[in-house]
Amino acid sequence: MTDAILAGALVGLSVAMPVGPLAMLLIERTLTRGFAAGLATGFAASSVHAVYGTLATVWSQAASAALAGHLGTFSLVSALVLAVMAARCLSREPAAAGKPPAGTGTLVGAYGSSLVIGFGNPTTLVLFAAALPALGALGSRQPHEVVLGIVLGSVGWWFVLSALVAQARSALPPAMVRHLSRVVGLLLLALALRAGFGALGLP
Repeated sequence: MTDAILAGALVGLSVAMPVGPLAMLLIERTLTRGFAAGLATGFAASSVHAVYGTLATVWSQAASAALAGHLGTFSLVSALVLAVMAARCLSREPAAAGKPPAGTGTLVGAYGSSLVIGFGNPTTLVLFAAALPALGALGSRQPHEVVLGIVLGSVGWWFVLSALVAQARSALPPAMVRHLSRVVGLLLLALALRAGFGALGLP
């Protein structure tokens, strides 16, 4: 059981650590809204990882393939949400450390929008498809323990990342935080365009 959880945790880390839309969104939200908003974004990513891990280990590859058939639709919705998030990043002012930002939504909203982006990111499914075969027989013999490990590894990474960015936020001058938020907003906009073009089959 311990081996299965440890193996799953390594898969969770390997899927969570590559920098993608949710990592950038977590960084921006932590910079502008604080640790809790960043962690809510990370928890959404871990929820996506839990679902994909369950599909691949408990519900078999057939279920994963069925989900993959709808990735185009998910990617298009994700692109729209990313574009909205990018616009917000570029327009809002970050709150001072320790003060709640005004008009930036709730933690539930942060979790929900991140969930949509996570499910619409085809890279996540590709990473799982590449990582899970390395588990060998553990994936079929102890699937629930593997999924638990995936969640623990993923949550652990997002917690550490949120904490590091929150620490940097408290040390950086407001002008620097504002500039970093704008940079992340532009990157999110670029990812939104890329996802949208990909979902529509455009080059």
